Amino acid sequence: PENSRVSLFSTSSVNPVMGGSGSGGVDSSSSDTMKKALEKEGITVNPLLWAFYDAIPSRDMRSNFGFQSVTYRQYEAPWEDYTTEVLDSFSDYSDAAIIILSRAGGQNSDLEYDPFNYLELDENEQEMMRQVCSLREEGVFDRVVVIINATNPLEMTFLQDFSVDACLLLGTPGQYGLNSLAEILTGEASPSGRLYDTWCYN
Repeated sequence: PENSRVSLFSTSSVNPVMGGSGSGGVDSSSSDTMKKALEKEGITVNPLLWAFYDAIPSRDMRSNFGFQSVTYRQYEAPWEDYTTEVLDSFSDYSDAAIIILSRAGGQNSDLEYDPFNYLELDENEQEMMRQVCSLREEGVFDRVVVIINATNPLEMTFLQDFSVDACLLLGTPGQYGLNSLAEILTGEASPSGRLYDTWCYN
């Protein structure tokens, strides 16, 4: 709700996938960041955690405008890189831990399966999920919310591996979808389009 204080987790929180490659490309240069979109709805975002992620160079495909032929790589910060100052900040922004899981994709570029599966969580993402959910069990966070920001269905096994309170499919938000996400998280808008689909367990 409005006036909540939250912590946004993952490098994708500062660098989400806004669209696909090729004809699904989006010029998001004038779009609000996820932090700004939430703040417009009265939500306070953990600035230390945001700055921590913002200082990490992007190491995977996030340029979603054009017909690039790319090799997709997901880079998530290892948990051991989180500073004591960042870890201590969680208790001040504890109404919710919001984890963003992103995957790019689109025309002219196939996703990789071997030697790694791009559509499953990598080791750093799994450790981040494990640590955040443990902090919730310890009472640091009131709830854990997972946002799926992806052009393709992910393997969703992790929803049974980790205890989360909600999981929302954002898809790719385009130029203004992050503002709609903020309205959904505050309860101002309903996320349900009354549609259904089936995603793989593994």
